[in-house]
Amino acid sequence: GSDSTARATHPATPSPTVTPTPTATTHAEPLTQTELWNAVITAEDLTGFHVGYTQLKDAPYHPEIPPARLPAVYPAACAPVYWSTQAASSYPITARIDAVATSPASEQPGTVALSVYSAADAPKAMADLHNALPACTGAHIERHDALASGISYTHPEVQPSPHLGDDALSFRITQHVDGNDTDPEAIDIPMTFTVVRVGTTVVTFSAMNAEDRTQPAVIPPQLIPAQVTRLTQHTRQQHSTE
Repeated sequence: GSDSTARATHPATPSPTVTPTPTATTHAEPLTQTELWNAVITAEDLTGFHVGYTQLKDAPYHPEIPPARLPAVYPAACAPVYWSTQAASSYPITARIDAVATSPASEQPGTVALSVYSAADAPKAMADLHNALPACTGAHIERHDALASGISYTHPEVQPSPHLGDDALSFRITQHVDGNDTDPEAIDIPMTFTVVRVGTTVVTFSAMNAEDRTQPAVIPPQLIPAQVTRLTQHTRQQHSTE
């Protein structure tokens, strides 16, 4: 059938499997929700930007439905890519803050999500993503359920990995939004992600270019180093007080 033909024309070149690498900050204790508020970026860290937050500062973190209990992602091997677009993975998150940085000088807002895992799970979440991205470049990645809101993802492209934190990677992907009764035309929106692990916290930076959908999305360049620096300092301080 066509499947075997497709496989024959693309010889299987096994990509090296990434295994988690323990590092100095891997053994830092996971930050609590309260500690995470000290580690998340503020407008004072980013000149000319406004920073807004999804969560209320004094509210405890209530874990969302874990991916394992949600409808499956297809193809299954691409689930880590799908969940990364949601700043999640197949591992439990113990604290999380979502922020949006906007600036009159930057056409595209940048979003930041800090997700805290256990010391064992944070490197696994990154390793899963490293392994899934090259295997899913031609995939249409989707969930077949109402909660997915007609949104799916296509053609992830690995970008050069930045040298940040304990582990980092960047990728571009296209968000596909199905047409509906209100707007019958489907649209494809370029998105860019950079994912950085600092200790047990995985930070997902993203941007989408909904205005000019022919060009890649650009994460505001000041955003990534400012957030990684603040989180690294806080993780080290928190680690060193033990």
